[in-house]
Amino acid sequence: MKSRLDEIDQWAENKATVELATIEKYGFLKLEKALKKDYQKEHTKFTFSAFTEIDNLVEHCRIENKIVKNIKQHTIKWIRNRYAQEKKKLSRVTFEDMLSNLDNALKSEQSRLGEVIRTQYPVALIDEFQDTDPIQYRIFSKIYQNQSSSCFLIGDPKQAIYSFRGADIYTYLEAHKHTEENNRHTLDTNYRSTEAFVDAVNQLFSQAESKLEGAFFWEMQQTTLCGLTLLKQRDLIIICTSIINLRPL
Repeated sequence: MKSRLDEIDQWAENKATVELATIEKYGFLKLEKALKKDYQKEHTKFTFSAFTEIDNLVEHCRIENKIVKNIKQHTIKWIRNRYAQEKKKLSRVTFEDMLSNLDNALKSEQSRLGEVIRTQYPVALIDEFQDTDPIQYRIFSKIYQNQSSSCFLIGDPKQAIYSFRGADIYTYLEAHKHTEENNRHTLDTNYRSTEAFVDAVNQLFSQAESKLEGAFFWEMQQTTLCGLTLLKQRDLIIICTSIINLRPL
């Protein structure tokens, strides 16, 4: 208790920062709830104005945070709209525009766009799937949901290093979660790394795999990590690439 009070003292003297939830614990409302029911009616211990002022401060900070959040949301919306206006004025289309426009076009139930693309490209193979995002995955899932087409999505979550460019590893994890076990296969041999390198990487990921949730936040029955997905006949198939127990050449 003393260390907590010392923390508040440091904060009151502008010598330290404290989380709002921590400050709230010393307000009248929180202290009153902490009392046993027999004593909750006796407010004499907490009538000191400082306790009420803490509650007022907490409420003020929450309102302030909400205002800041609303300002940020408004700013983002304004910038997006202005950016779209400028692109239209200059007749420019970005790569993100191509994705979002295609995604929106495929959402229409009356649109034959997906069928046209599927007819022209009945089989698709997408490499580096771990570096895709939800929009890209949604586009290909929409196009290749017909039994007469196939879509291979190839990737390895251990190589997911492009989040700064918009890649979303959770898209891969979501695909894995919705994949039936009998539709997963494993590529268990490394053909392009030295034995020492494979041993080092195995050691690194074995530490993460020792945790309950595993290295990528899912529980696996075997020591394999997903690396390849396949969409065929409405089934999502994931072919895994395992670094654990790889056999180096």
